[in-house]
Amino acid sequence: MASADEKDDLRILEDRVFVDLTLSSDEGEELLSLEEMLQRKSSDVKEDVVKSAESSPFKEKSSTRRKNPTSASRKLFVDDDDSVDELTVLENCRTSLKLTPNVWIGIPIQEVESFPYDIDGLQVYCLSYDKTDKLATTVDGRQWSGYITSRRAGFVRKRFLKSCKGSHRCGNELCGYFRQFNKVNRVQFEKRGSIARCSTCGATAEFVPCHAKKIWKYPEGESKVTVYHYGTHTCVPIKQAPTTIAEAAKVAFQQSRTLKPERFVNDKLIEAIENEQPLEAIEELADSLVDRNSLKRMKQAAKDKLDPVGHSYDAVMQYKAKVQKVLEDPFLIYKVDCEKRIVFKTSKEQLELALQMDREGEGHLKVEPCHVDGKHNRVTGYITISLVVYDTNLREMTKIATMECPTESKENIGLFWVCLNKALQQYTGNDEYCYKPHLYVCSMRVVGFGHPSKKNWLRRSEQSRKL
Repeated sequence: MASADEKDDLRILEDRVFVDLTLSSDEGEELLSLEEMLQRKSSDVKEDVVKSAESSPFKEKSSTRRKNPTSASRKLFVDDDDSVDELTVLENCRTSLKLTPNVWIGIPIQEVESFPYDIDGLQVYCLSYDKTDKLATTVDGRQWSGYITSRRAGFVRKRFLKSCKGSHRCGNELCGYFRQFNKVNRVQFEKRGSIARCSTCGATAEFVPCHAKKIWKYPEGESKVTVYHYGTHTCVPIKQAPTTIAEAAKVAFQQSRTLKPERFVNDKLIEAIENEQPLEAIEELADSLVDRNSLKRMKQAAKDKLDPVGHSYDAVMQYKAKVQKVLEDPFLIYKVDCEKRIVFKTSKEQLELALQMDREGEGHLKVEPCHVDGKHNRVTGYITISLVVYDTNLREMTKIATMECPTESKENIGLFWVCLNKALQQYTGNDEYCYKPHLYVCSMRVVGFGHPSKKNWLRRSEQSRKL
């Protein structure tokens, strides 16, 4: 059996990868002689282990314990006919080491402004971070799992650790991706449950493990984060959009609620072509905008910032209070009924137009008919009932009031006139006032409760006034 001293000698041989090889000739000869001596001892230890395993009565139990993946990953010897590369074996041995700061001894600390998307190898980075969003600074193009926190000797305070999730590859030699690009597909897959399939040929993808790790810490009293990277990646990094493009996307999505990620990408590429940028710059811009999911996340973040409460009546009520406070107009969002699911909107200027339409008054719109219609594409899932009039001064159709409601039913049409009359009564200070235009113009679908004649509309207005 191998003694403890001989096993320690093997550990010394394993750790030689971290020794600086800048030695003099004499020291190099001594090191080579030491290496030969350790190799002889390692061969003797291997023979002792094999002989003891064959003669041991607990051979079956011992082999069962050797199935432990942690023990298997510490394999130090490779047969002559084994196809496993020695560097791969050494890398597997190193992944089982405890990642203490001693691993990065001699590695220079790189001061950078942004984290590289294709980080790889034994690296140490130091960069500033935003205290409001610490994790955003350490984002790169690798596919990491969720982070865990731990404490280890050599690291001050708490540290954060992530392991690479690995990647997939398509092993189908007849795959269309391989025939078109002359390389194996490692990026385009569709995952359903635990099975990933090639997006091109549909073949089941092969999983390629990746043992790289990333550790970072936030030194106390400093506004910089130190990031340690360990291991060589087997996965393909995803190129992130440049900071300027990311900021431009955030601003664009905040300015336009209806802007789609695809439209933003097209606009940026057209802008680059019109500015006659070089082909390399355009291709780099296109590569950075390939990941549409990141743009969708940016749009969702901008949407959440603009609408923190989301699409709900609570959000409308909060917006109603904010509008009344800032614009000092209680009629802009006049009525919100959560139970009946209606939102009635008008304004002081629009109510003044309604007063100018009074057929018994002297307004300039007293002979103009009002137009009522329901729009189905203004708000998703709702009908927008609109009341408009042709303004002779502006020479265009002008809105007086709108109301979002689920359907164009008799009840909702009646609620529309009730809300309009109440708003006019509050605006004029006359509790008996009722909207009295010269003529109504509408469709049978909008009326919903009879012929769209002047008589029926007036009767409905009188009923609304009594309510």
